Amino acid sequence: DTPRQYERAVSSADLGLVFRTIAGQDNVISCATVLAQLRAAGCPVPSEVPQYRDDAAERAIAHVGMALARRGLTPAQAFNLFDRHGSGCISMEEFRAAFHDMQIPDLTDTDIDRIAGCVDLDHNGLVTIQEFTEKFSVKEQEPASPAVDEQAERVIQLVARAIQGRGLHVRQAFALFDIDGDKVVTAGEFREAFKKMKIPGLTDNDIDRILAAVDGDRNGVVSFAEFTSKFGV
Repeated sequence: DTPRQYERAVSSADLGLVFRTIAGQDNVISCATVLAQLRAAGCPVPSEVPQYRDDAAERAIAHVGMALARRGLTPAQAFNLFDRHGSGCISMEEFRAAFHDMQIPDLTDTDIDRIAGCVDLDHNGLVTIQEFTEKFSVKEQEPASPAVDEQAERVIQLVARAIQGRGLHVRQAFALFDIDGDKVVTAGEFREAFKKMKIPGLTDNDIDRILAAVDGDRNGVVSFAEFTSKFGV
């Protein structure tokens, strides 16, 4: 078929369906989205793609970077939060799902897609830890709270190494603690999970001190973000 014949074979309805499928909420299709769709369809795409600065996306990235810092997450810990399958890279589906879970105010699906386009520097549809860290590292971190329980922090490091030594990804470890699957760990679930782990030398007092250190907002439950900030590797 010639290109002209192919052009006639595609109806305006078909084109409308394609547009609605890949366009964002503001009816804008980003360069990154087009490239990802072309690659998925097996079309040849140049390896060297011109980089365009998306100022709105860069502002959103800075906003997200500060949000991560406020939650006590380093870029490496946040990467583990996004990398749900522990594959060492973040797919676009994982990227969007993680942002939805974070519930950052005023961040739309279109913002998320534009951020993904900026973070995925080589436009291959995956975000590596190097790409993630480059974009979400912040220059100024909020000062740590002076009321740090150093003994609890030492025990937390011991527990983190125990989790790693058992071959558990941080999400798998959280699922073990979250016994009823409601996405938060209560004080009772926290104590029960630690007792089941049978870590040598870990007393009930140690567990209570760890809980106080991990429950950053002091609301009596541990969220996945709080858990990752302390036990992420």
